[in-house]
Amino acid sequence: MKLPQQTKLFIIFTILLIFLLGISNFLFLKQKPQPPLTPPTQPSPPTTSQPPTSPDTTANWKTYKNKEYGFEFKYPSQWVLEENYHLKSYPQFIIRDKEKLSPNQCYDTTSITIIPRGYPAGELPSAADIKEEEVIFAGKRAHILYFLTTEGLVWGRYIKFLEYPVNWNEDGAILVFVKFLEPPERLCEGRNIEQLTEQEREICYWEKGYQWKGNIDKEDSKIVEQILSSFKFINTKDTTNWKTYRNEKYGFEFEYPKIYDEEKEYQLCRISESKDKNFITLAGRIQISVLDSNGLNLNEYIDSLIEEGRLQIETKAVEGDKATITYRIQDSLAYGIINFYINKLKNDGKIYMIALERPFNLCDYNQTSIWEVYDKVVSSFRFIEPVELKN
Repeated sequence: MKLPQQTKLFIIFTILLIFLLGISNFLFLKQKPQPPLTPPTQPSPPTTSQPPTSPDTTANWKTYKNKEYGFEFKYPSQWVLEENYHLKSYPQFIIRDKEKLSPNQCYDTTSITIIPRGYPAGELPSAADIKEEEVIFAGKRAHILYFLTTEGLVWGRYIKFLEYPVNWNEDGAILVFVKFLEPPERLCEGRNIEQLTEQEREICYWEKGYQWKGNIDKEDSKIVEQILSSFKFINTKDTTNWKTYRNEKYGFEFEYPKIYDEEKEYQLCRISESKDKNFITLAGRIQISVLDSNGLNLNEYIDSLIEEGRLQIETKAVEGDKATITYRIQDSLAYGIINFYINKLKNDGKIYMIALERPFNLCDYNQTSIWEVYDKVVSSFRFIEPVELKN
């Protein structure tokens, strides 16, 4: 069916009108300014609160420094420090929480006793509950005995150095006690010692050890840990005034105090040597010897000294062409230390030995201890090219 002419024209007109309106609307929107794009908002980083700084509880503590034995530590200003030189060979330095020590020092006084030359007077407390370990303390290898209560709390410890510093000897140690709040109950295999006969008590004391039951002062225990953590060894000696001894025949040298040659009062401390230059004495106590090895290596040579029955070896360390022992003379109070060397430059079948026996400070005069001299000789000892090898 044909549409009337007027209807056709109306349809065409309507289509054109819709088309024109669409074009005009497009052009209008294109020319209209667009608002600027806003970047997405970044979340703010969470605010972190800094933890409060713990106050330094040792800020007002005193610092004790001992130049003669080369150590220092901090301790509370209200504590008491005692320098005990009544035995010159066995000085003691005691820090404690009260003015006077009581006869029951090991359990009613918190104390730290530093003993550079050993502890000849008295003995360690009798204790059945003991823990031990080897640690690095103040930069030195040390063996520690911990004395425990029946509840496992540490109320005492004995720190013995395996690597002892200058001016200390092999018996040098630190002895520590933390006081009990009340007199502790001492038990022997669960029985109060007051219930034992005198003989049973003796056996328990020496063979089994007491068990210690009670509460220790935990505040003092914390202070003790802080004092021990502040303990360190220091080098306060001036070694600029040292001379070099040189042995051309056997090819070695070491350093020793120049004052031994320059001051008349030190004439007994001066170096003396045998005619063959294979035996040198310094400071009256230090001996440097050149000995035949008889075909033995260092380990075998040291074992031969033991087999002779003269030396009672306490410690022994052999490493390559070097060795160190500490010893006591059997049936004698004498003791000492020996360092052994083999000269790899010559391979001459010799053992080079530096020894210090019965080290009392005969050449000290409040200047340089015999232990520091020995340590300096050992640390500076070295082999040099002997005369016969030079061109």
